[in-house]
This record gives sequence, structure tokens and C-alpha cells, in this order.
Amino acid sequence: MVGRLLPEWVERGGPGHGMVRAYVTFAGRMLALASDLLEASAPEESALYARAADARTELHAALAEARVDYIATIRTAAKTASSDS
Repeated sequence: MVGRLLPEWVERGGPGHGMVRAYVTFAGRMLALASDLLEASAPEESALYARAADARTELHAALAEARVDYIATIRTAAKTASSDS
């Protein structure tokens, strides 16, 4: 299931703490793009995506402050899930 949520290089562990920041940046850019594309045809959805894209700034700050290894947690959960099945 993890592979469906994250790109393969993130799931494999990538290059450390910068990997999470890169993924948040990528996701934020894609949300901003979706907002731009939906602006004329679906303004409410566009606004939602724009707010989500703007949240990446706060998320970057929270990640820097917390320094939690999220990928290790995901790996542990995936290993636990795979050993339970």
C-alpha cells in the first residue's frame, strides 16, 4: 500500500531528510498546478487546491523544527503490515 501513496524512491528511503522536503515541494507544486488548471471551470475546487499548496510553507517549517524521520515510521508500518499478512 505504501507504494501507492509515495513515489518509489521515497518508499525506498531516498537521500535522507531532504527527501521529505523534496516530496512536499513536489506535492505543493502539483496542487498549485491543479489550482491553476481548475480556476476557470471549478473555482471552489481551485481555491481548495490553492490553500493546500500554500500549506507547504508551514509544513516545511514544521518538518525542519520536528526533525522526525517520517520515512522510517512508514517503513516500520509497512513491514508490520506485510508481516501480519
